[in-house]
Amino acid sequence: MPHKLSVILNVDSQLADQLLAGISLFNRALSQATQFAESNGADVVVVKNGQLEEQLKEIDAEIFLIHDALRPLVGADQMQRAYEALGNCQAVRATMPFTETLKVVGPDQRLEATIDRDSVRRISSPEVIRKSAINFGGKATTWSVPLINGYQSCEVAADPQGIRINNGEELKMLEALLQLSDPAQK
Repeated sequence: MPHKLSVILNVDSQLADQLLAGISLFNRALSQATQFAESNGADVVVVKNGQLEEQLKEIDAEIFLIHDALRPLVGADQMQRAYEALGNCQAVRATMPFTETLKVVGPDQRLEATIDRDSVRRISSPEVIRKSAINFGGKATTWSVPLINGYQSCEVAADPQGIRINNGEELKMLEALLQLSDPAQK
């Protein structure tokens, strides 16, 4: 393998301990991250409590694949696509197009304009980042860790089930969707 890869499972919420169809979000995410890591000769490191940037400094790897534990349905195949898309980029993010109408809300809470859906993306997981592209100690960005300004980032298509669970209501919704799509889970 040309570059040393480390798979990072980022756990930044206690929601990761919640169950989805009888399996914790953490264990679902860990299973897929481990499957990807094993097929690519990489290790898996679990990072908890918001210590991601500090942990990455200490890990001896050239490339990090960072997977969000609150995206339990992201599969190893999506991780593989993101990793393979790195190419000449410094960072890759799995994204999905918006299908909803997006509006700008003015200061008076009125809907002012429609945002062109082609100019925005829904973010998914994983992020694949070269260690040399991380701006350790830099300002927070839309990435899990800040990137050096001017470094090229790319996107790869994400699978639609790669949504993030942000609260208990979204967990219930995902559970219901899983039951609808797989009657055996009822």
